[in-house]
Amino acid sequence: MQKIFCMLIFFFITFATASSTLPVLDLSKKNKNIGKSILYIEDKSAKMDFSQIKNLPNDAFKPLNKDVDS
Repeated sequence: MQKIFCMLIFFFITFATASSTLPVLDLSKKNKNIGKSILYIEDKSAKMDFSQIKNLPNDAFKPLNKDVDS
């Protein structure tokens, strides 16, 4: 019984990990449009450092909403 339980746990962990993987990057295309996926923040005072920006809430960032190729 314990072997079956361990095998079930193993399969659940394996399938959960496999289903959450990121999509494969397609290198056959020269450019990929990433503009609609970019968020940015503008530091008008130019006094913020990286740690301050990193600690900002997600809603402080604005979507770029432009076509930008990578």
